[in-house]
Order: sequence, then structure tokens, then C-alpha cells
Amino acid sequence: MNWRYGALVLAGALALNLAGIGGLGRAASPDPKDLAVPPEVLSKARLLIQQLGSDSYREREQAQAELAKMGRLARPALLEAMDQHPNPEVRFRASLLLPRASAEDLKARLEAFLADTEARYEHALPGLSRFRKLVGTDVKARNLFAEFVKSPSNLELLTTLEQGDAAAGRAVADRRYLLFAQMQGQRILPNGQIIHEPRQVSFADIACLLFVEALVPSKYIPSTPVFGHVGGSMFLQQPASHAVLNNPSAAHHEAYRRLVGAWLASRDDPNEWNNLVHMLGPGGVLQNFPQAQVLLRRIANSDTVPGWSKAQALIHLVRRNGRAEIPTLLALFQDDTTITQVWFGNPGLPNQPPIQHELRLRDFALACMLYLTNQRLADYGFRFPPGQALPANQLSYGNYAFDSEQARQAAFVKFGFWLLKNGMPEANTPPTPPSGSGRETPPAPSVPPRIKVPPGGINPPPVIKPER
Repeated sequence: MNWRYGALVLAGALALNLAGIGGLGRAASPDPKDLAVPPEVLSKARLLIQQLGSDSYREREQAQAELAKMGRLARPALLEAMDQHPNPEVRFRASLLLPRASAEDLKARLEAFLADTEARYEHALPGLSRFRKLVGTDVKARNLFAEFVKSPSNLELLTTLEQGDAAAGRAVADRRYLLFAQMQGQRILPNGQIIHEPRQVSFADIACLLFVEALVPSKYIPSTPVFGHVGGSMFLQQPASHAVLNNPSAAHHEAYRRLVGAWLASRDDPNEWNNLVHMLGPGGVLQNFPQAQVLLRRIANSDTVPGWSKAQALIHLVRRNGRAEIPTLLALFQDDTTITQVWFGNPGLPNQPPIQHELRLRDFALACMLYLTNQRLADYGFRFPPGQALPANQLSYGNYAFDSEQARQAAFVKFGFWLLKNGMPEANTPPTPPSGSGRETPPAPSVPPRIKVPPGGINPPPVIKPER
């Protein structure tokens, strides 16, 4: 299947209603070979192709009408004519007939695809073989594919998968912006009048976009700062997606969850990670996906995302897995990414700029370790803005920090000595919060992993000797 076939299918589908595919699929033969054009029918179509070049206008018109009646059965002959016939009028007339013939051919192939309940046959549909590998071959997966492939725009998007990653990436970007514009509903008339007609994005359009995004690396998808937030994560939160993802009784619930899981596992764009991090934790639409924790660890260890995203990922991981995340936290003890600036005010000098201190990711990783080992922030030199009480739940950030580099390094050294004295905490033993602390107890993981200290140990920063 080439690029021209995809364009012709799209044009033909605009004229041919494909909405009835689902109901017709049960009566069709599941074997695509049954769709083959009989030799005698192909010979008839080829004779009519020759007649398209007749000197008689009436004969040319009659041949074109006969080929139109043949529908998809004339398609092989029409393709041959467009590629090989020397007469330009024959090629032109064939190009007029081919879109509808191709659309009818696609409809017949879709019906055969739906009838193949045992997935015994290979079907020549754009994107189908890759969809089967990603989502599955059962009836539920097949029905989901048929749902979004009915749309001419989705057909066009699927066809670009066979043109390479660069072409598919451009098509994904175009599709994102088109759907986003549909949601905004702003249309400018020739007279300059602006009409607002926002429309919700359909489930089929969202599912198809996520499928193609799952196959195309983000580096091939053009993006601009203005529309950097427009992507699969934004469409995933739309009502049509929620209605299927959160409703086990929805028609495509199971297959869609598989698709979303595969899409989640393929996320490699740090800009999108910033949008996803809140969807991966408690209360988020993606919190129960196995791929969520893998992606959260990638975010926490990434050098290309903001500190607040990394900290948010750590919060989700520690709240979910408790001490099982100790290796993740220890690995971040050298990460100097800034999470936020904590403002301490300047009560003694009101006319001077307020005092600010940085909270870095390594500081927050230490705070999480103190939380998991039932220790207090204040005991390790963390400072809090005047008038603010010590936080009841250390799994937060924004209201504590170290007031100097020396205090920071002293805290890490102190924790190193604490480890030497007490040993590495057991992953399957949740800490017991002190009486009246108000802190939640992190849950014990269902399968306790083995805790391993990173190579070389914790490697705290060297102690700074005070100047004499």
C-alpha cells in the first residue's frame, strides 16, 4: 500500500458512507482471498479501460459509467491504468473512478476483518498488523480498530504509518492541532467575523491518535512552544476518553486500556511527562496502569524535566510503594536539580529583599528517606519559614529547605552515620509514625523487592571544614 492509495481511500471514503461496517461484518467471509477479482471480471474491466481512450466521446462516457458500476471489482484495472497507460485521458478518467472503488474495497476488507473472529488470516488494512502486535488479536481489539478506522481522517493518519516515521510524525502534529482547534471551536469567516463552535473530540479520534503516537518516536513529531501542551495526554483527559477508560461496561473498555497502556509505555517526550505526572499518581486516571510506576521512575531520574515534576514523581512512588523505593531515593542523593525556592521573608529588615533558599531534589530525596525511617526534618537541619508549623506529612515540598550548603552537607553526613548505626531499612516493614505526628504510614509493597545500595554506597558530599 503506497501513499497514493491512502489519499485515494480518503477521498473515496468522503463520498462513501462506512458507518454500517460493524453490522455487515458478521455476514462477510473472513478470508480476504474471497475478495479477489475473478479473471473474467478483471478482463472485462481492462477492456473498458481501453474504451476510456476511444475516439468517440459517447463510448468513453459509457465505459466510465460501466466501470463505476463495477465498483471495487474495477480497482485493479484502474490502478494499472493510472500507473501504465500512455493515454492521459485514460489516466485522468481512471483517477476519477479510483477513489470510490478504493473506498468500496476498503469497506469489503473491513467486513472480512470483522468476520475473522479467530484471527486466522492476514488483512491488508492500514496499520492493522502493528495494531495487532500492540493491542491484541481478539474480538475486542478488532472492534476497537474498526471503530476508529471508519473515519476518513483516521484512515489518512493510519496510512502515513507506512510512509516512515517522519511522515507519520508530521501527520500526528497536524492531527493534534486539528483536534485542538475543534475543541476551541473558533472559526473565522471571510468577512472577518469570528464564530465560536467548540466540539468535543470523539472517542474514535482519540484512540486512533494514541495508537499512532505509540508507534512514532516523539523526535519525529514537530512541536512549537505555543502548542507544546497539545498531545495525547491532553486528549486522554477528554470526556469521551474518560467515558470508556473509567467504565468497565463500556463497549471498548478492555481494548482501550490495552492501547493506553502501550501508549504510556512508549512515552519518551520530557515535555509530555510534565503533563502526565499528575495523571500517574493517586486519583489520576492512569494510576492503576502497571506502566505508570515505570514512567514515574524515568521521570524521577531524568535530567531533562523540571525539578517539580521529579519531586511529584517521587511523592507518587513513595506513597504507593513505601520503602520499596529506597533504591530510587538513594540514587538521587547527588541530584542538584532545583525543585523550588522557599521564601523565608525578612521580618527583621522589612525594606530588604526576602530571604530565599533552594530546595533541591537531593534534599527532597533525603526528606523522603527521613519520612520512611520515621525521623524528623528539623532534626536534620531543615528550616521552615517563620510562622509555619512543621509539616505533618513530609511527602510534600515548598515549606522547608536548608539555609546553607554546610547545613545540607551536614544533614547527609548525619544520615550516613544513621545508616551505619541502624542498617538499611527492610523494604517490607512500613515505618511506624511517632505518636501524635499525624503522618500517614506508607504502605508495604505487595512483593517486597531486595534493597540494594547504589555502587559506592550513599556517597555523601564531603564535610566542609569551618574557616578559622
